[in-house]
Amino acid sequence: MDSLRDEGFEELEEGLEISEQNTKVYRRDPHCSDLLVFPPNFSMYFKESEWVGTGQLVPQDKSSCLAPQTVHLLLGIDQDVIHVNVGTGMTTAHIASLLRHRSPHSHIWAFEPEDAERTRKAARNLEFLGAKNTRIIPDHFLNSDPEDSKFRGVRVIMITANCSKSAITSPVQFIVSEGEDMQILGELSQADSNLARVRELTYEHETLLKHALKCEHSYIIMGLIFRTDFTTGHGNECSNRLL
Repeated sequence: MDSLRDEGFEELEEGLEISEQNTKVYRRDPHCSDLLVFPPNFSMYFKESEWVGTGQLVPQDKSSCLAPQTVHLLLGIDQDVIHVNVGTGMTTAHIASLLRHRSPHSHIWAFEPEDAERTRKAARNLEFLGAKNTRIIPDHFLNSDPEDSKFRGVRVIMITANCSKSAITSPVQFIVSEGEDMQILGELSQADSNLARVRELTYEHETLLKHALKCEHSYIIMGLIFRTDFTTGHGNECSNRLL
């Protein structure tokens, strides 16, 4: 925060809309303790900044930050997490960041079934952002054994569900902020019209949830956090997460 103030950033006073500003102001997000919101015209400014280059700030959409915050609140001290569908690793790193001080001995078991290159990219991002106690499992969550002893400490399962991404109003901005591959641009442009894909994803979500519900240990009830980008909305702010 001090370095932002040194660069002339000031906290925006209450009652003013951040998306209408064009000066160096920011607002603390009311729902995510480590999220700062900036005017939209500062997206490129931060992308090229030392803060992002060194991992002090992580540009991410707020929708990607809500589920990790919920995991953080549900998890007890030194309890573990399963994260299904790691993707770029940015959300997994966010969970690790939130747990770093509150529960430093918690482990995150991160499932990423896509391909070797995607797994390597996630591993690089986790290392760059200093994520600790995180292990990527290069396999589909459905192939896991709920009774495996290494999952004995798991109390929360977070599923980052594959979805149609029909809520994304700015595909290019989404790809840049989430570190996704530009190859998915075509998929994003057709997200609203592909009903067959939506049905396929609905079945996948149901299957994942049923498998997650098998992971019961002792008397503990699992917390299932399910994040998608199905709903419609408008992105008009630049958000950066503090590490």
